[in-house]
Amino acid sequence: MKFKIIYKIFALAFLAFIFQSRSAGPGTVLGAQVAGAPGSVGNMGTCANAGCHANNAFAASASIELLDGTDLVDQYEPGKSYTLRVTGVAGSGAPAGYGFQAVSLDGSDSQAGSWGDVGSEAQTVDLSGRSYAEHNSISATNTFDLEWIAPDANTGEVTFYSAVALVNGNGNSSGDGVGVTTLTIGEKEPNNTSSAIRELANLSVYPNPVQNELNIEITSQNTGVFQLRFVDISGKVIRIEQIEVNSGTNRKAFDVSDVNKGFYLIQLFGDDYVASTEMLKM
Repeated sequence: MKFKIIYKIFALAFLAFIFQSRSAGPGTVLGAQVAGAPGSVGNMGTCANAGCHANNAFAASASIELLDGTDLVDQYEPGKSYTLRVTGVAGSGAPAGYGFQAVSLDGSDSQAGSWGDVGSEAQTVDLSGRSYAEHNSISATNTFDLEWIAPDANTGEVTFYSAVALVNGNGNSSGDGVGVTTLTIGEKEPNNTSSAIRELANLSVYPNPVQNELNIEITSQNTGVFQLRFVDISGKVIRIEQIEVNSGTNRKAFDVSDVNKGFYLIQLFGDDYVASTEMLKM
């Protein structure tokens, strides 16, 4: 009898941990892909999976918008940074908090683009070759603004998938609601101006492979402040540097001793995509 009581207490404690731990993000805590994208896990492939959140409370719905500054866009320029706005909407009632998960995929259902600054209430997690953005705790706000960096040219259409959980804060999944939505955007056709901009700079790195210090040589026709991004093979931006570039040849050195071993794409951006090259960290 005593053993049965202890077992029940342990089981209840474990279930409580599972319910509460999901508030730190389903992908981060459980490795769950629940944004509703093809290949997502679970019965419905969303936060409304059985055992997660119910899907009928608060008359929940969700929306996705892609913004260039304050302007809504339905096409992206390769390599450009945008704001992806994910919003959960309650048609009735008053949720105590919100959570979400989102991913961007190309026409082959592979990762498209990468995440930049996702804010203090979100995080990124890599699952099955994809990079997901999701909440890191129950949020009091129903809107999540995420920096999304568009993929390289010739990627084609990109579809964003997102599920937003509207929760009542009772410590388990009962009485919660989930809104699921998608947004598909096209790739903006290059024009003569953007093609010319892409020829304004050349980028090279050495030594390559590199262990500790990476030297980057930039030959530019323009002077200005540029952004240098280090992108891993999953498409995740692991580092961003703001650099001043003068017309002519520029050489910059960066400490990469803390970068994990592997292949990386080094991208240089100004007002538009300018140049890229590859780096192997040993």
